[in-house]
Formats: sequence, C-alpha cells, structure tokens
Amino acid sequence: MKQKVRKIEPFLMAVLSRRFETITKEMTGTMLRTGRSITLNTGRDFSCGITTADNRLIVSAEGLPVHVVGIERVSKAMTEFFDDIAEGDCFLHNSPYYGNTHHADFTIIDPVFYNGKHLFTAIARAHQADIGNALPTTYMPFAKDLYEEGCISFPCIRIQRNYKDIKDIIRMCRENIRVPQQWYGDYLAQVGSVRVGERALKELCNRYGADVIKDFIEEWMDYGESRMVDEIKKLPKGTWEGDVKHDPIPGVAPDGIPIHAKITIDPSEAYIIVDLTDNIDCIPGGFNESEACSANNAAIGVLNCLAPDIPHNSGSLSHIKVKLRKNCVVGYPDPEKKTSVSMATTNVGDRIVSLVQSIFSRVGEKMGMAEGGCGMPPPAGVWSGTDPRRGNAPYIGQTIHTASGGPALYGHDGWYTYGIPVTGGVLYNGSVEVEELEFPMMAYVASLLTDSGGAGQWDGGPGGYIEQGPTIAPIVCIYPSDGHFSPPKGIRGGQSGSPCTVWKLDKDRNRVDIPQFGTEILMPGEKIVTQSTGGGGYGDPLKRDPERVRHKAREGWISVEKAREVYGVVLDTKPELYAVDYEATKNLREELRKKEGRN
Repeated sequence: MKQKVRKIEPFLMAVLSRRFETITKEMTGTMLRTGRSITLNTGRDFSCGITTADNRLIVSAEGLPVHVVGIERVSKAMTEFFDDIAEGDCFLHNSPYYGNTHHADFTIIDPVFYNGKHLFTAIARAHQADIGNALPTTYMPFAKDLYEEGCISFPCIRIQRNYKDIKDIIRMCRENIRVPQQWYGDYLAQVGSVRVGERALKELCNRYGADVIKDFIEEWMDYGESRMVDEIKKLPKGTWEGDVKHDPIPGVAPDGIPIHAKITIDPSEAYIIVDLTDNIDCIPGGFNESEACSANNAAIGVLNCLAPDIPHNSGSLSHIKVKLRKNCVVGYPDPEKKTSVSMATTNVGDRIVSLVQSIFSRVGEKMGMAEGGCGMPPPAGVWSGTDPRRGNAPYIGQTIHTASGGPALYGHDGWYTYGIPVTGGVLYNGSVEVEELEFPMMAYVASLLTDSGGAGQWDGGPGGYIEQGPTIAPIVCIYPSDGHFSPPKGIRGGQSGSPCTVWKLDKDRNRVDIPQFGTEILMPGEKIVTQSTGGGGYGDPLKRDPERVRHKAREGWISVEKAREVYGVVLDTKPELYAVDYEATKNLREELRKKEGRN
C-alpha cells in the first residue's frame, strides 16, 4: 500500500469518522422505534450501513455482522441494474442470487445525491416477519429451490420515485404477504431509516463541503487498510485447517452437513485467505449459503480474532479474501437453478463463523475463540396462527430468544446474551411480555441452564431453559434447530457446551418426544420446552481461577459437583456466599491432573 499525502488532519478524521457512525446509529434508532413487527421493534433483527457511490463500505455501526459485512453487494446491484438512478429513488432488494443475504432480509437502498451527484448510498436491511413463503415461516429448510420457497423475490427493483411509493410494488407486496399491514409498517420504518441517513449525510456535506468529505473517505479507507495490514504482519505465516458439522436434517442431509475450512496467513503480503472450496455441493434444502453469507461469515470469523479497533470498512476488509466455488453448500448456488438459500443467515452460517474463529486458536497463544452456541430452536422459531382476542385475525412472527451461550476466548468467559455466531450479541433478546401481548402465547419459564456452558480456564456462556405454549388457541411453531448431535466445541483444552434439546409437555406435563428439527402444532395447555446450546470453553478448566468457580456456583450457573469434578475446586457451601477450600483444591487439582494425564 502506497503512502499518501494526508489531506485531513487527525482531529477532523476522528470527528468525521464518529459522525458517520452516529448517522448509522440514527438510522438504527429510527428503525427500532418505528418498526411495527416484534422482529424489528423488540428483537432488533435489522442493520444499517453507508457505502460510497462506487460501492465501498464506509461504516456499519451496531449492525448484525451477517447483515453488514459485505453489505456493499446490494448497492452494487443497484448501480449495475440501473442507469437512471435519481434523487428521491429507493430500491427494494431481497434476492440472494444478486448480492443479498437471503429472501427474508428485505433491503432498502437509498442513493444519496448532493448538488446533483450521487455521493453515498444509505442502506437498511431488515428481517421480515413474513415474505409469503409456502409455509408460515421465513425459514424453509426443506425447500429445494426458490419456487418451493414460494416467497416474493425482488432482484433489486425501484420502489420509490421522487420520494413517493411506486404503488404497483406496494400492492404486490400486500397481495403476497400474510400480514400486509405489519409488513407495510416495517417497510415505512426502513424507508424512514434511510431517509434519516440521507438527510444527515447532506447536512454533513453542507457543513464541511463535499470535497472535504470525499477526501475523508479516501483517507478513512486508507486508515482501515493500514490498520489491517499492521495487524496481519504481526501474525505468523502458515496454513491451518479445521472441520465442523451441522446436525443431520431429515430428508435433506441425513448424515449432517460437514464443513471444512483452510486459513492461510501471508504476513509479507498482508492477506488472510479463507478457503471454503473443499466442501460438498449444494443440498436439496434451504441450508445452502448465498455468496454474500459465505463470504460474510468467513470474514466475521476472522474479524472476531483480530484487534477490535480496526475500522470495518472496505479498506480493511480488502485484506480478507474468501475463496468460494459455485454450486457448493458453503459457496454460492447457480443463479439459474435458483437453489434455495432460505436459511443462509443462520445454521450453516453459524458453523462457518465458529469454525474459522476456532481454527485461529492454533495460529498462536492467546488467539482464537471457541465455537459459539448455535441453532434456531423454538424460542427463536416462527410462530403463527389466529388470535381470538382480535376476531381470529391471522398473525405470524419470529420470537428472538436464542438464549445460546457465547464462545469463550483468552481472558473472557462467553456471553449469555450472545444469541448465535452470525449475530454476535447484537441481536436483542426479545421481551416475553411484549410477545404475550402480540400473540396468544406465554413463556412460562425462562432461565439459565445450570452446567451448560463449556468448562475452561474461561467458560463458554450458558444455554437457557424455556417453556412456551399457546394460551387460548392452537399455535404452529416452525423451528430449524441445530446443536443437538454436534454441540459447540471448546478449544485449547476447553470443553464443549451443552447440546440443544427440544421436547413437548402435554396438558398433564408428561414429556412427549418430538423432532429436534421441524414443525409442531401446540394446543392450549401444551408447552414446547427447549434447552439451548452452551458455548465452548477456552483452556484447561483446572487452571480456572477458583474464585470465579465459587461465584458461578453460588449464582447457580454451575453445580457444586461440577466445580469439584471438572474444575477441581472444593467449596464450603455453609457460608452464604460459599468459600473456597484452597488446600483441598490444590490437592484435588494435582490428583485430577495425574489421573487425566494433564500438565
């Protein structure tokens, strides 16, 4: 990278970089406060970003990683498909065959003009409660292609002209979506979000001048690139490989989906290459990755292991290369075949993130992260039915209670509020009170699951225990779960997190076995129960600080038995806050090390 003459002095660089971040936060706040579905206004399953007119990512503050890394692909589709872009336009894009993530993520794209020139593109991407699929869900695990998905697909079409809706498109959406008023409310929230961004970007140009902003963007890209180059040059040269496996999927992948990744670090050229080409072909179901998701999720795994203060812009991201192949389950589908990628943003995508970040644990000491809690069990499933409280009006929506434990890393335990790897803790855990107002259902129990986090010198985050069910009318829950047969693994001696397990309770609270992955119709009085995955641990549990073990045992995150048998910590439970018997702990740990052959 060539050194360039600085045009923007450092203080102004800091001011403008924060101003761009603030604009994306303003866009985010607009969507959160005005979204109509609980998917947006409670779960926060959306993201905002700003790109240049030539489709380079400037900033994406507070976005879901899977949404914002590589978001410039959708603005690129706009500039490639249209040669008459004008001020006041807005475009709707949800096609994963042309740069979007998956069909459920409707993306609103707003070209921002200043003095008659297209300078920026404001983008708001939001997961929809319904997109007209053949089944009442936005996740179609058994659909072989777009046509079996049955969803409405928009390969980047103009939806506003001169700041006004194109009514034909709005009517098309209303006609094909089960909850048209809810959809339209979310659509207005997205349009409002990008227009707030547009106005703020114009004000920024008014204040500093368009030429200054253009110079800043170039220097901001250079800064991101130089920070990434410096970071990669600190790493050792080499190639490392690893494998992970998604759970079996009945009728689609009965033996599961194996995933292999190879990471090459070249410090001299300052590149990190993630090779996903050595994997199976696309499968006859919705678990295939779109090109956007394959590349995004591999890059996310890398970014999780690098310095957190590196700007995530096109300058820095240009030094992470992801190799993909056509017609590969973790590559990209043949656009002409319209292979289904309905679930590209979750399950297999989660496994890619976890695999890449876990491989980094072999790059060097104190590096990498364990595998994070995975899966979309019933608490994160799509619920639908009719509501007697509202004249049997139909409803459909996704609850956001993934409750999966986060991965441990050197120096830190995993988060409880992590969610899943592709969202990385940014997705909000939904409000059960709001959901009970919205749907005729109730969450009867929601708690942490004792002994569920993978043990380690640093523990994986715990999983959760949730009981949910309908109150006054039948309800359908569609849940594409994962992590039952292949729970998240620990690294560097850390243990695996707990598996995800799902079952049903009948009206008399008798346990009824149900598939770990599928569709369940629940009657009033019945409940669906989920024990979600815990995150993998990092490092030898016998090296964990005994006081941290004592605290978690006292809080109920781990049992006294696990404290003794796994961590080798002997606790006196008579004091209110418990106490560590340090002499007994030292002797027990020595005994366990000899017994297990550990140093």
